Amino acid sequence: MAKLDKKWTTLVSVTITAMLSTAMMSLIFAPHFKSLRNDIQKKSTILKEEKRLLTRKPALQAEWNQKKNFFNPGVPAEEVLNVWVKELLASAQSQALALEKLEPAGIKKDAAGKKLTVFLSFQGDIRKLASFVYQLKDKDPLARIESLDIRLEEGSKIMTFELLLGKIVK
Repeated sequence: MAKLDKKWTTLVSVTITAMLSTAMMSLIFAPHFKSLRNDIQKKSTILKEEKRLLTRKPALQAEWNQKKNFFNPGVPAEEVLNVWVKELLASAQSQALALEKLEPAGIKKDAAGKKLTVFLSFQGDIRKLASFVYQLKDKDPLARIESLDIRLEEGSKIMTFELLLGKIVK
C-alpha cells in the first residue's frame, strides 16, 4: 500500500509539475505567438491587396498611359506654367467664357514639389462654372481648385466666379 501511495504521489507531483511548466511556458511564449499571428495576418492582408492590384494592373496601366502626359519631368516649372495658362485660355474660349482675369499667381515650393497657381475670374451662371470644372477635371486631372469665391451683384442673375487653381509639378 505504501508503494502505491508513493507511485500516486509521484504521478501527481509529475502531473502538477508538467501543468505548471506548461502554464509557465504559455505565459512566457504566448505574447510572442500572438505577435507572430498578428504579423501573419497583416502580411496576409498586404498579400491580398497586392494580388488585387495585380489583377487590376491592365486597367491601372491604361489609366497611367492616359495621364502620364500631364507629368512633365525635367521641364522647368515656368514653362509648365506658361503651357497651363495657354491651355486654360483655350479651354475658356472653347466654352465661350468671357474671362475677366487669367493671370499666373506664382510658383511656390511645396513638400510635394513645386506648386503652380493661377488666378481666374469669369462671369456666368452656375452651369458655366460646372462646365468649366468638369472640363478642367477631364483635361488636367492634376489641377485643383484651391479657392473659390462667388459673388452675385444685387438685382443681377449673373454671378462672378473667382478661382485660384493649383497644380503640383515635380
